[in-house]
Amino acid sequence: MTTNANAETVDSIPATRRVDILLAHYGASHTQATNELIHFIAIPAIMLSIVGLFCWVHPWLAYVFLAVSLVYYLRLSLVFTASMVLV
Repeated sequence: MTTNANAETVDSIPATRRVDILLAHYGASHTQATNELIHFIAIPAIMLSIVGLFCWVHPWLAYVFLAVSLVYYLRLSLVFTASMVLV
């Protein structure tokens, strides 16, 4: 039985999830408390504004936007999805 050195190397490297990559990028670029505070306030405000605008056009458009957003979070992580559903 022969073993491939490349196969052993690939098997020993844990798979990197997209959510881990996004969180690492966020952590590297959001090191200042002011930046974190701005994002803590601004990102939810932006999302609520988008939902409000879509609702103004047609309520179903807002529902579609929310559903697509939840599918995005579902692809990232079940914990993120549950958090966003609660919010």
